[in-house]
Amino acid sequence: GDAVQEKREKQTKEDQVQQDEEVSNSATQNVVPEESKKKIEAQSRENEVAVKEKEIQEEQVGAQTEIEGKIEEDKVALIQKQETVQEKQSESDPIDNRSEQRLEKQDQKLSQQQSREEGSDCLLYTSDAADDLLCVDLGGRRIIQKK
Repeated sequence: GDAVQEKREKQTKEDQVQQDEEVSNSATQNVVPEESKKKIEAQSRENEVAVKEKEIQEEQVGAQTEIEGKIEEDKVALIQKQETVQEKQSESDPIDNRSEQRLEKQDQKLSQQQSREEGSDCLLYTSDAADDLLCVDLGGRRIIQKK
């Protein structure tokens, strides 16, 4: 019986040593994982921040693209409205357009005539003033000199 009991005690001691080694290993393993857990948590936070920044950038690009699209649509609509207004004006006012063209032609003719006549100015005198040239001012009035 003593041999069996010695075996049991020896087995118990071996089990105790093994448990102590496991406890010490787990303690050192727990220390290392705590540090690595902190590093992993910090990296995961950085990754989350980077993902959120990318999402925000994508949203901004999407919003900017949407705004640019709306601006282009508005430009096209404005151009179409201007064209329809011009068409309506030209359809409803053909007489006005013709009269404007006539007026422009008349203005051109008058300006051409004026440019031809600019070199030849003449004064017009009344018949009464023409008889007495020395006593007439430019307005055709008589100048009476006191003696």
